[in-house]
Amino acid sequence: MPSPRKIPLYPLSEYVSEATSEAPFVLARFEESTRLAPKRLRLHRHDFHEVFWLNGRGSFFCDFREYAIESPTLIFVSPGQVHSWSPGPTLAGPMACFAQAFYDGAEPPPSPLLRLPFWFSTEAPPILAVPPKEALKLDSLWSELASEAAAKEEDRDEMLRAQFRLLLMTAARIYRRTLLDTPVSARRAQAIVHQFRTALETHFLQVQTVAAYARMLKITSGHLSESVLHQTGRTAGEIIRNRLLLEAQRLLVHSSLNVAEIAISLQFNDPSYFSRFFRRSTGITPGEFRDRFLEKYPS
Repeated sequence: MPSPRKIPLYPLSEYVSEATSEAPFVLARFEESTRLAPKRLRLHRHDFHEVFWLNGRGSFFCDFREYAIESPTLIFVSPGQVHSWSPGPTLAGPMACFAQAFYDGAEPPPSPLLRLPFWFSTEAPPILAVPPKEALKLDSLWSELASEAAAKEEDRDEMLRAQFRLLLMTAARIYRRTLLDTPVSARRAQAIVHQFRTALETHFLQVQTVAAYARMLKITSGHLSESVLHQTGRTAGEIIRNRLLLEAQRLLVHSSLNVAEIAISLQFNDPSYFSRFFRRSTGITPGEFRDRFLEKYPS
């Protein structure tokens, strides 16, 4: 039986040699980064955000889902997400690695970064094939970002932040139009769902009821449930359970904790109830999930 192993976490400091700024921001090329450090193709995670703008073909694995890459493609990796790459021979393009503090600048919390739709979502995919017309706009924005990164001006970091914010906000518009397709009449519901997802990411271990999240958002449970169902096609309760399930899957393959210890860490008082919850959600036991994953993705 394969033994559990810890998935490596690579900090932003490891990318210093590729940095284009003294700020916590790195602009690099995907093909060059993975050539210099082939380990970045294998399963790993970060404590920072990443965004990629890639042309070519390949596949991207993120939090137990496999995504095909087709040209041109935006890919977003949130902190903590386990991911790996299977690039084709021509897969290439710019990438940006950055700390939330870089994006926020001097703005007080809550972070404007978390208002973008592609971070920490367990429903919407972290990958977007971009239509040709929109791709030209993104090509231009990435080029402007690279030009600013090469500048020697005193205000370079501030300009980098402004250019990068423009790039991500443009990406968010394309993402919403292409994947979420939200008309003006649905923007309020979309805002509620995003607030719910942000709160869930912070509190999912302690708070696991729709009513409690509705109180946090200062709306009724019915309003929250209706908004979530309309925007995602899933109930709010299902999304809460899926987030807990994702954490269970991460612990099963990222740590050597046994099933009972994982159950306790996820606030299940009864390990047998945790096992039933996991099997009801996946069709297999926690132990079977761990074994199958480690056989497919050996160290």
